[in-house]
Amino acid sequence: MPHRGELWGKSEVVRMIGRMIERHVGNIPISGLMTSYRKPFHAFAKSRQSRAYAFMAYRNLFHF
Repeated sequence: MPHRGELWGKSEVVRMIGRMIERHVGNIPISGLMTSYRKPFHAFAKSRQSRAYAFMAYRNLFHF
């Protein structure tokens, strides 16, 4: 697992978050999960800064 301060490649991040979601939620298809989450968070996720902030909050939540 990369160091806390490193910038991660996007595909690596997506795969890792997918594994984390599967581990916590169960065997829910990630594509279905993402489409269900896309609508309420669409405006929030539009800005790159918001996405980075959300990802940092997610990492801090699971102590990466």
